[in-house]
Amino acid sequence: KFRITNSHDQIIHGVIAGFAGGIAESVFAYTTKMLNFTDRIFMDYGEVLILGQHKGGLLLGLIAHLVNASFFGIIFSYIMKFGKKKYYVLKGIGLGLIIWLFSLGMATLFKLPLFEKIESNVGYVLFIGSIIYGSVMSSIYRYLDKKLQNDLGTLEGFR
Repeated sequence: KFRITNSHDQIIHGVIAGFAGGIAESVFAYTTKMLNFTDRIFMDYGEVLILGQHKGGLLLGLIAHLVNASFFGIIFSYIMKFGKKKYYVLKGIGLGLIIWLFSLGMATLFKLPLFEKIESNVGYVLFIGSIIYGSVMSSIYRYLDKKLQNDLGTLEGFR
């Protein structure tokens, strides 16, 4: 079957998919924060990583979060490159949950402000956000992958 023939396409698809997943997760998370369901979200985690503490740097937190989300989109693209091209969304959700567990584990281990001790509602919001991230990221990646396959198939007809 078709595979992404150019590693540049693979990386770009991963970045686009990861960025889109990060945006979707950020919209969900920021909405829950504004509705007072939680007081901490992954954007805050990004802010703490950049500034060392929670200083109200929402834009910096968002940028750090989206860069991180894009990086994990690239990781996902390599998972899909070397694995079977099936179950995109399930694999994306799995990656999202691994990110959730790893992020909170590292925050606890390194005693990052805001994330050292979290309430269950914060954990649930981050959990759901990670599922949203994985679902959107993998769906966008699947769309881009299938579009490339169709484009390559169309080009094959002209040869």
